Amino acid sequence: MDNRRKVGELLDEIDKATSCLSAMAVLLERTIRDGEDVNFISTGVELLISGQTNILRDTSDALGEEIANIRAEKFELRNLDEVAAMHGVRRDLVKHIVSSAVGIGSGHLERVATGVGNAAA
Repeated sequence: MDNRRKVGELLDEIDKATSCLSAMAVLLERTIRDGEDVNFISTGVELLISGQTNILRDTSDALGEEIANIRAEKFELRNLDEVAAMHGVRRDLVKHIVSSAVGIGSGHLERVATGVGNAAA
């Protein structure tokens, strides 16, 4: 699946979850305003809201991963071991500096530097 399609699907998930939470807010407001007893629905409300917030949290994490993947795919990098040897520094130092400079997490940086999912090796 290409990144744009994946990002679009993740944004749709966020939209569905926020719509569900908005609808729940309206229902709760009206129920409380009318003075109805809400004890009998409290567990269901908690499960619904918790479920939607979990979906939003997971979707947010996945969206962050996809954004990092998009950045990584557009980035070419020499082998980190070669760069470290060239400059006489440790590999983890090179990885940290490059990761900080380009805004790609170290896990994604590893894939780019090793050529996994990228033409650069």
